[in-house]
Amino acid sequence: MTTVAFWVGRILLRVYLSAYHLATDAEERRTMIMTFLALAKSKSVEEVEEKDRQVILTALFRPGSDGIVKDDAAPEVGGLLQALIRKP
Repeated sequence: MTTVAFWVGRILLRVYLSAYHLATDAEERRTMIMTFLALAKSKSVEEVEEKDRQVILTALFRPGSDGIVKDDAAPEVGGLLQALIRKP
């Protein structure tokens, strides 16, 4: 029972950390976009070369990650049951 409780707690922690990382990434992108729009409004961006503009836009539209570790496996319930059955 304790193993299941720790496993559920670990899953909840991973979901929370994933949401936190996504929120942080979204806030960073929002800040970059608002800065870019403010510079565009003040006509400062028009003076920027095309290659520099590509760097800015690439940073804004980069793919995001979900923050969840994919290769972490769930506990083997079958192995756990076998270990419990073998114990006298």
